[in-house]
Amino acid sequence: LACDEIGGEEEAGAVLDSVSAGVPLLATIHGSSPEAVLRRPAMRAFREAEVFDLMVLLGGEPGTVRGIFPLKGERG
Repeated sequence: LACDEIGGEEEAGAVLDSVSAGVPLLATIHGSSPEAVLRRPAMRAFREAEVFDLMVLLGGEPGTVRGIFPLKGERG
């Protein structure tokens, strides 16, 4: 399942339902930094459920990877 810009708790709930049924997930959540993304309400539920293995921060020129951050086991 690929989702663009998960923002609200209702969207997060629908995604969590899919993940709990065994559906693999690729999602985007906009933010200026890893900390900004992790503060988003949708990410709170995803982190608690350990949905994502990694966060990839893009920025600058299109396709530029600014950083790759582990999320599993990194609850906050």
